Amino acid sequence: MKLWKCGVAVAAVAVAVGGCGMVAKRKALKDCKFDLADVEVTRVTLSDVDLLVELSVYNPNDTEVIVDRFSYKLWSDKNPIAEGWHRKQEKVPPYEERVLAVTMKTPLKNLGKGALNQLRNRGGVTYTLQATVYLETFLGELEVPVTVRKKY
Repeated sequence: MKLWKCGVAVAAVAVAVGGCGMVAKRKALKDCKFDLADVEVTRVTLSDVDLLVELSVYNPNDTEVIVDRFSYKLWSDKNPIAEGWHRKQEKVPPYEERVLAVTMKTPLKNLGKGALNQLRNRGGVTYTLQATVYLETFLGELEVPVTVRKKY
């Protein structure tokens, strides 16, 4: 009976230590540098616009970073354009940069004057991406807010 209890204790410690490593990989995200790498119009119809938004994540840590999923809102100047989810788990190795690509569709009416001018090649627009990165840990879910702006 004592042997069984000892085995359970060893297993619990192994799970806790392994879990701590996973928590560290997720918590390290707070030190990452984010940038709005690109916002590209991929298709335009009479009613909708398809966008490819690229979020760059640089990991300055000596441990891999795990992004479980994130929600986002994209703004053109002060106009909300689109919102949604990126549900694919992404990993960013130590001292490396990864670009997370998100495709979105938005009604043409949501683009606002700045983005329409960009489509017509008549001027710039400032895009703002507000995201919440959700990190799953054995202690529960952690949320990390991220906001990036870039003028194109």
